[in-house]
Amino acid sequence: PNPASDMFYISFTTVTSGSASIRLVNMDGAQIGLTTNTPIIAGLNSVIVDLTKVPNGSYQLVLEIGQEQRALSIVVQR
Repeated sequence: PNPASDMFYISFTTVTSGSASIRLVNMDGAQIGLTTNTPIIAGLNSVIVDLTKVPNGSYQLVLEIGQEQRALSIVVQR
C-alpha cells in the first residue's frame, strides 16, 4: 500500500533473468537504503522492501535492472 508503514511490496515483469538493484532516495536526492543483487527471473517478480528504519516522509523507490531504471514515488507514514 502507499502510503506504507513498515514494508512496501513491489511487483514488476521482466523479459530476462538476472539481478535487480533497489534504491530508496529522499526528496533531497540522498540515498536512504539500498538492496542490491536481488535475484529476478524472466516474468513476474515481487520484492519486499523493509521500511522499518526509514523515517516518515516522501521518497523515490528506484528499481534498476541492467541498463533499465524505473522510479516510483512512495510515502512512509506511521
